[in-house]
Amino acid sequence: KESSLFSFRPPENGSPPPLLIILDRRDDPITPLLTQWTYQAMVHQLLTIKNNRIDLSHVAGVPNELKEVVLSAEQDEFYAKNLFANYGEIATTIRDLMESFQKRAKEQKKIESISDMKIFVETYPQFKKMSGTVNKHLTLISELSMQIGKKSLLELSELEQDMVCRADHSAQLNKVKKLVTEEKISVEDALRLILIYSMLIPNNDINKSYSII
Repeated sequence: KESSLFSFRPPENGSPPPLLIILDRRDDPITPLLTQWTYQAMVHQLLTIKNNRIDLSHVAGVPNELKEVVLSAEQDEFYAKNLFANYGEIATTIRDLMESFQKRAKEQKKIESISDMKIFVETYPQFKKMSGTVNKHLTLISELSMQIGKKSLLELSELEQDMVCRADHSAQLNKVKKLVTEEKISVEDALRLILIYSMLIPNNDINKSYSII
């Protein structure tokens, strides 16, 4: 989907050629501070990806085989297709994957002849691989959902977007003050909110943001 944005075609009918603008990150200090909602970014921000591996040993009730999972676009077709999908899309896609797996599981149980046994043996490796993919991504999305609720990230992200898109500094300052004092909000997230607000408010109000700390 997003890759089509960079699929440039030759200019037609005198239309201007596409223009690629490369900006130094110093021209946009806000974007890196915003909560990211794509699958790969969320997993890395909330669970941490290190050498294509994720440590889930701290997750309550996680099976032994999922205490450390590999997340590589080269080895995991589902991840390769969805690493840039947003949170809402990935939840729907995983549901579809689960339904497809359940359908395959029912088909695997129908062994009534030698021919069925042959098909089962031939398709079992793919079925086993699909089972591992489903379990891995269900575990990841469940833990992401838990972390989002635990850290009030939906409310926090809503305020971030509101500050970026709308100039209502007085109301936003009150919301920032309220959020940074809540126990759910981590020190890192509170600091991000303060930094975003500090960079967006008028210069003559800059001291108000520091009073939050």
